Amino acid sequence: MRIVTLLSFLAAGSSLSGCEAQNCTGPNGEKAVCLKSLTRFEGDRVIQSADYAPGADVTITSKNGDVTVESGDADDAVSATFQPFVLRAYDTSEDEVQADLAKLDTSIDTNADGSVSVTVARESGAYDTLGADVTVGLPPSFGGVLNVSPQNGETSVLFVGAAAGVVVHSGNGSCNVAAGSSDVSVECKNGDLVASIDAPAPQTGSGFVTDNGSITLNLPSDGVFSVEAQAADGGTVSVDGLPDACTVDAASDASQTVSCNGATSDDPIYQVTAYGTALSDVDLVF
Repeated sequence: MRIVTLLSFLAAGSSLSGCEAQNCTGPNGEKAVCLKSLTRFEGDRVIQSADYAPGADVTITSKNGDVTVESGDADDAVSATFQPFVLRAYDTSEDEVQADLAKLDTSIDTNADGSVSVTVARESGAYDTLGADVTVGLPPSFGGVLNVSPQNGETSVLFVGAAAGVVVHSGNGSCNVAAGSSDVSVECKNGDLVASIDAPAPQTGSGFVTDNGSITLNLPSDGVFSVEAQAADGGTVSVDGLPDACTVDAASDASQTVSCNGATSDDPIYQVTAYGTALSDVDLVF
């Protein structure tokens, strides 16, 4: 245990750099703040489902925890598996942990318009380390718009079916997204982004963006499309495995356009932009 004096402004129970700060007494009886290493405490796993109508949208919002989207088992239902957790000081009592977990709110609901909402939230005053990892199973015939908005945690969208749109806005954490849709808007604010396009379609969304991280975009070797890639803050753009039917127009090491199979401005054009630092690169992979 590390004892830190002169930090009385830290509230008891707050977290700092992977530790939990608690009021305590120093070796000479003085008031102090102790920084204790964190342990992940888990609650009981919860599995729920909601009715799904063909073509309806699915929205996933999460305050804290990893989000995984995969193919489910039923065309008339969306499933959600929640794994609650809280990160607390290693010596936190069972009663305290259970009291923390009781402040977690998880739900999956079918709304009046037929859309489905999956939510990981927490009550006011709960620890900011409280959350739940959630795995969502989409209907195999899913054809609506998928909206995924995690605030903190890794995001893995492994299946989108025949989605009409894929919209991902991640606040913090790496992203892995299968973007099989024309309406593609994927923003990974703080973390690397790995995405894939199997069947090019006209892009009506904002494309692929990181505010602080690199982007790897996996592309098909066939299809008529272009990719305008930019590493905006000093990184580089690279192209791996370029097919013979594709060409590269390099304005600079940080800005390149790839065109495949005679693509023109009338064909799908994907925008890819990595912001952040000189380490924020873009890699286009065929």
